[in-house]
Amino acid sequence: MLEIVDQDWKISSWSARAEELFQQHRREIYEHTDRFLAKFLAAQWIVSIAFAVVISPYTWSGVSSRIHLHVWAAILLGAGISAFPILLTRLWPGATLTRHVIAAAQMMMSALLICLGGGRIETHFHVFASLVLLSFYRDWRVFIPATLVVGLDHFLRGIYWPMSVYGVLTASPWRSIEHAGWVVFEVAFLVISCLRSIKEMRFIASRTAALETSERNSRQTFEEAPIGMAIVGLNERFLQANEALCRMLGYSEDELRQLSPLALTFEDDLKESKRAAKAMLENRQQHSTEKRYVRKNGELLWAMRTGCVIRDSADAPRHYVIMVEDITERK
Repeated sequence: MLEIVDQDWKISSWSARAEELFQQHRREIYEHTDRFLAKFLAAQWIVSIAFAVVISPYTWSGVSSRIHLHVWAAILLGAGISAFPILLTRLWPGATLTRHVIAAAQMMMSALLICLGGGRIETHFHVFASLVLLSFYRDWRVFIPATLVVGLDHFLRGIYWPMSVYGVLTASPWRSIEHAGWVVFEVAFLVISCLRSIKEMRFIASRTAALETSERNSRQTFEEAPIGMAIVGLNERFLQANEALCRMLGYSEDELRQLSPLALTFEDDLKESKRAAKAMLENRQQHSTEKRYVRKNGELLWAMRTGCVIRDSADAPRHYVIMVEDITERK
C-alpha cells in the first residue's frame, strides 16, 4: 500500500513539474513576443508616416498648399494605436490583456496602412502578415480580437468609405464578407499550427520533467547506496563520490576530487587496475575484480571493485562508474 502511495506521489510530482516547465516556457514566449511586437508597432508607426508623406504629402488649393490629411492620420492615429499596447508591454508583460490589445492594435495598424495606400490590393497583404506575426504567441485566442477588428473595419469602411479600404467609390457588403472569409481561412490554419505547437511544448516539458526526475532518483540512489560508488573521468580523476565510499577511504568528497583511483590503489594492484580500465573501454562490458585501496590513515582496504563505462548517444565514452564493496573482513 505504501509503495502505491509513493508511486502516486511521484507521478503527481512529475506531472506538476511538467506543468510548471510548460507554463514557464509559455510565459517566456508571451513576454518575448510582447517585446518584439511592441518594437514592431513603433516601427510601423514610423513607416506609416513616411508612407503617408511619400504618397500624398500636400493638398493644393490654388496657389496655397497644406499637409495632406493622410499625414496627420499617420502621425496621430498611428501614435494612438501604438502607444497603449506598448505601455502595456512595460506594465504587464506576458499578461492576457496585453497580447489581446496588441492583437487588436496590430490589425488596426494594418487598417491604417490600407487607408494610407488608398485601398490598393497590395496593402491588404499586411493583414495576412500581421496574423502570422500574432501566431508567434502560440495562443490561438489572440486571433479572436484580431479577426473581429478586421471584419468590423472592412464592413464599416466598406459601407461608409469604400475608397479607403477597396480603392473604389462603391462596394457591395459581400466584398467585405469575402475579405473576412479569406482572413478566417488563414486563421484556421494558424490556429491548427498554434495547437500543434502547444502540444509539442507540453511533450518537451513532460520529457524534461521525466529526465529531471530520473536524474534526481539516480542521484538519490547514488548518494544513499550502502556500498561505495563513484563517477570517474576518462582522465582517471574522481568526479563524484558518495558518502559510503568517503567513509571507506577516509577522505571527504572534495579531497577525492583532487585524486585518482590509481593514486589510492595499492602498488601491487596497479597493473591489474590499469588493465581493467582499458578492458572496460574496449570491451564495453562491466568488469569486476578484487583489489586493495590505501586509506587516508595508511591502512589497506580490501574491496570488490565493479566498474563500467557510461557512453553518450553517439556511443562515445563519457566516464566510468565504479562500485566498491568492503570485503576486508573476509580476508
